[in-house]
Amino acid sequence: MRPSLLALFGLAIASSTASAQSKRGTWEGSAYWSSGSQRLVVVLDSAASGWSGAMLPDSTRLVSVLVKADTVSFGIPYNGSVVSISGLVADGKFSGEMWFNNQNVGTVELARKSEAKKP
Repeated sequence: MRPSLLALFGLAIASSTASAQSKRGTWEGSAYWSSGSQRLVVVLDSAASGWSGAMLPDSTRLVSVLVKADTVSFGIPYNGSVVSISGLVADGKFSGEMWFNNQNVGTVELARKSEAKKP
């Protein structure tokens, strides 16, 4: 393989990893539906086995967490069912839709919380 092609592969892998890692962390915002809104805080993390997450403050475990280049989707267990959330991520912001029983029931807007810098 030519050295320039190897460098291109290395750059593609590094940018893909950096893009995925930028989705790791705490995301804060709100879920909106026809009768109101509610504050929503989720924490996303990745490991060798894949992505996982939790909803705060009660640490409800998210299900079916999927992170791709510019999209994130996950489910929140609710009364024996799952509320599905999926949307686009850009510039530290998530903008998506909320689905329940195959119906669009609202929208979700989240922003990635900045990590505190260590002294």
